[in-house]
Amino acid sequence: MKLLASAVALLLLGPPAHALDPRQAIALGDRIRVVAELHHFVASEHALYYCTDERLCLVDGYPVFGTAGTMPEMGFKQLVAVVDNIVVALDHRGMFNPWSPIDRDALQFTLISDDANGVRIRGEFSDGAAAYVAEWLLVGGVSARVRLDCTGCLPLTATPPTSVQVEPVSDDANAARPAADAKR
Repeated sequence: MKLLASAVALLLLGPPAHALDPRQAIALGDRIRVVAELHHFVASEHALYYCTDERLCLVDGYPVFGTAGTMPEMGFKQLVAVVDNIVVALDHRGMFNPWSPIDRDALQFTLISDDANGVRIRGEFSDGAAAYVAEWLLVGGVSARVRLDCTGCLPLTATPPTSVQVEPVSDDANAARPAADAKR
């Protein structure tokens, strides 16, 4: 009876916000697909570092993407690409609330390239407050996350202090080398 009441309530009220299917497979052509398994974020299972009293900056030692500095709701339990039936793990550390900016019930991945240099995959995510992009390069059954940046990240400080000056750096080792060669 409880199950029937829950089912009726779900039909009447609709699915909860961010009702992502916890397991999704996204086809990127005939031979490539991304498989993701999501789970609810449990703060007590992670090392959290706050930059300020209210702004979460690191989870398990990695910068937080997808939260605008708040506690994540969802994270990837597993994220892999399958290329010609070879499973390749994709680095998802620091990536949270991976909802699509277009369809909140689906993940958004696109195939950027598939050529002699490897396969390049992009994921675009947004929780409505913090959008971010990740890209991976897959070569020979291994992957590297080659991009992880945000389009709506909040800076830690509004503007850099006026006393900061950036000076060019010279390589003193290379500058000293001709003098050493002259002694020979």
